[in-house]
Amino acid sequence: MAEINYSNQWLSLANSALAMVSSKQLESFDDGDSAASFVNTMLPTAIEAVYSDLPFDDISIIEELPVLTTDTHLGDDWLAFQKPEAMTKLREVITDPADSPWRLFRDFIAAEADTVIIRYVSKPKTPDDMPAYARTMAVLKLAALLAGPVGHNETLQQTLESQYQNQISSTLAFQAQSRNQPDYASSARWADEH
Repeated sequence: MAEINYSNQWLSLANSALAMVSSKQLESFDDGDSAASFVNTMLPTAIEAVYSDLPFDDISIIEELPVLTTDTHLGDDWLAFQKPEAMTKLREVITDPADSPWRLFRDFIAAEADTVIIRYVSKPKTPDDMPAYARTMAVLKLAALLAGPVGHNETLQQTLESQYQNQISSTLAFQAQSRNQPDYASSARWADEH
């Protein structure tokens, strides 16, 4: 996952997680105590877990990639396309010509194609860049990670992790159900009956 600058804009999310496991609240990430240290260490892990566990189809971005170089060392017909810097999760690669072979590298996508369009999820710069359900899940995951070292309560840690896993299942089920609903607004049947 691309690096996120965890400025004080993330403090509310961190304090919400801390409130679930202790009475400690941070005034800044530089408080210098052990809770701040654990939050600084575990907040990136919690955000990465949420972005790894969910598809985020509702916030994915579609973008045509610019050609970076023709020198890919993969063959004469291969081009290197620049990946977006903020890309966290690659959801889909569309090539022209269709079904052209492609490979994902650390800094670029190589393809035996003239055009590469990708659908991806961008890293959140602030908590406001995250959908509300993802913020809720990040709080739960961070609280589960903090329950042991800050709250000194392994039972609470297991309970919070279980709640996080249940929230993942519910979110995935809701997103799958939403994708399978007919689009009544564009349906001729809807227009004729109403």
